[in-house]
Amino acid sequence: MKRSAAQHRERHRKVLAWSFAVAILLHLALFLLSPELRVKVLGDPAVEAVQVGPPLDVPWALDVRFGPPTLTAPDGTSWQEPADRVLQTVRLIELPPLCAAMAGDQPISLRGSVHLQVNVEGHAAVVELVEGTGTACGDHLLRSVAGDLRYHWLPTSRFPAPLDLVQPVRLMAN
Repeated sequence: MKRSAAQHRERHRKVLAWSFAVAILLHLALFLLSPELRVKVLGDPAVEAVQVGPPLDVPWALDVRFGPPTLTAPDGTSWQEPADRVLQTVRLIELPPLCAAMAGDQPISLRGSVHLQVNVEGHAAVVELVEGTGTACGDHLLRSVAGDLRYHWLPTSRFPAPLDLVQPVRLMAN
């Protein structure tokens, strides 16, 4: 009872086709009959979510006013820059989750001061908050905007790098 190779191939194809058919039927039965795979509706579907204030993923326009900084020389003496040495700008920022309570319709005005260290290129790094805003969100925003500063006029021969300074900042938003 010898069989040819063609007969073996044909038999194997039939066995493979029946195996796939049985596997598909078993999987369908498992998906349709298994209670763990059914979708359950949680809560009342008629309830709608209401958002208070702007969404946190939309950029927030923040008016920033950097006042005249107080520079500290290597010998420890301080120098208050003239009153006209200010920078006013508008920053678009994404609000962190801790600022969700502040993102309402009420205008915001926060003040604080940051201790910065300016490197040779004039880039500022936040060392610490000297005067906080009174809120965790405000302090976070204060550090964020102050850490992005670049002083084009510093360092100088009188105030070499790394230079310590105290930068007053006012944050306003509507």
